[in-house]
Amino acid sequence: MCIRDRSVAATAEAVCRQQKSLRRDILIAGALLHDIGKTEEISAAAGFPYTDAGGLLGHILLGAIIVDRRLSALKDFPETVRLHLLHMIASHHGTVEFGAIKMPATAEAIALHHIECLDAKIQGIKSAIEREPEGAEGNWTEFLRIANSKVYKK
Repeated sequence: MCIRDRSVAATAEAVCRQQKSLRRDILIAGALLHDIGKTEEISAAAGFPYTDAGGLLGHILLGAIIVDRRLSALKDFPETVRLHLLHMIASHHGTVEFGAIKMPATAEAIALHHIECLDAKIQGIKSAIEREPEGAEGNWTEFLRIANSKVYKK
């Protein structure tokens, strides 16, 4: 599990405290598992190249396969929970044009998509500000695609 998955899970926990109707166990599990397919998509070799499976299938499908295999091996694992988790993996990118297999169709899947998107944007902005050259002039970053604008640094 990467640092971002823990960050997504921590944000999901905070959202669950505010939004009591969300199923905390399902949302937190989805937050921790949504990118599990990256363990087979990306190689640990220098430069982190894509594996053949990663290039052909991508982390979303690989993640669904990994989780489905593990859950299928558990005796009496609830089918409804299995489907929820697989759906969250399949839909966490939000739309087909951004790689989702399905559009999010549960409250937890919709929440996960937005939490993951929020986390990615905040981390991207933080990284861009940290990459600014020492002593860079001005209060604004260069144009950041992740924000679709320049970002105020102060």
